Amino acid sequence: MKLNSKKIASIVTFILALSMLISICSFAAAEPIKLVMASSGRGPGDPITDSGQAWKEAIEEQSNGEIIVEYFGRSELGGERDMLEGVQLGTIDLFQISTGVASNLAPELDLFSLPFLFLNREQCEEVEFGPIGKEIVAYVDKVEGLKGLMIGGAGWRMPMNRVRPIESLEDFKDLKMRVMEVPMMVDAYKALDARPVPMAFPELYLALKLGTVDGQENSPAISYAGSMHEVANYYTTLPIFVDLSIFLVNDKLWESLSPEHQKIISDTVIIGVETMNQVFEDEDKKALVAMEEAGVEVYRMPISEMAPFVEATNVIWEEALPKFPKRIQELALEIKDIGEKYK
Repeated sequence: MKLNSKKIASIVTFILALSMLISICSFAAAEPIKLVMASSGRGPGDPITDSGQAWKEAIEEQSNGEIIVEYFGRSELGGERDMLEGVQLGTIDLFQISTGVASNLAPELDLFSLPFLFLNREQCEEVEFGPIGKEIVAYVDKVEGLKGLMIGGAGWRMPMNRVRPIESLEDFKDLKMRVMEVPMMVDAYKALDARPVPMAFPELYLALKLGTVDGQENSPAISYAGSMHEVANYYTTLPIFVDLSIFLVNDKLWESLSPEHQKIISDTVIIGVETMNQVFEDEDKKALVAMEEAGVEVYRMPISEMAPFVEATNVIWEEALPKFPKRIQELALEIKDIGEKYK
């Protein structure tokens, strides 16, 4: 059968149109998924910042560019509560937030405010990377708009003051210690025979300088970055409260991802946690040395000397633990038992 020129032209036109359609579809399919990651990290060297950057880079690398993450640090997208709300609304896709703030929505996370729950990094990581961590994270999934991925962090809020070294339980007596406005933290310092003073962090430096408070409790890195070594002379590595974060993703975004992309995000969050824990350790070590060089007396308390402090705060466990659901009570005791083998 012979084709006339009009039919040939029609076939050619059809083939060209089909080719263009295939090209457009292929281009559309190749468009990367763009995600927004928010952070309260203060910049390079901060555990939150470095872990977020490591997570972002790992996602992009392992997805071969199929997922692009836009990172907003230094609280560019608001305070922690604002950013948490952004995740719930879907304007923020990925986020790390302190478990203390997240516990306002998932009260089960408040178990991390129990004093002396964790004593060292090894204990933290056995929980974070194991079944206990996964079980606790799952409680966040009950909150509208949120899916929990992993708990991370291995830093501690430890006491620093301007009056005397803290080497024994008696050394806490009557010290006016600035604490966060967290009931269990206030009660724990009362149990240690100190006088806790809830106060916003921006007010702390001047309060120490004027003697309004005698001391404060923060990690070595935060204490040094806040110039507390200029107004307080004694620091003790007593791990009263752990400083943890939870890695989150918007639940609707998560459900929209392919199983392959879900796996990439859940696998790479481990890199974020490992980075966070290492930076906590590295920066705290450097800060302790820097404070010593600035004239601060640092007492590195061995675990063998911590028993009197732990026993003094057992009353907080006795009062607070029964208020948690039964399973959370069991998990808290399991975490404490894990710590026994690292003493």
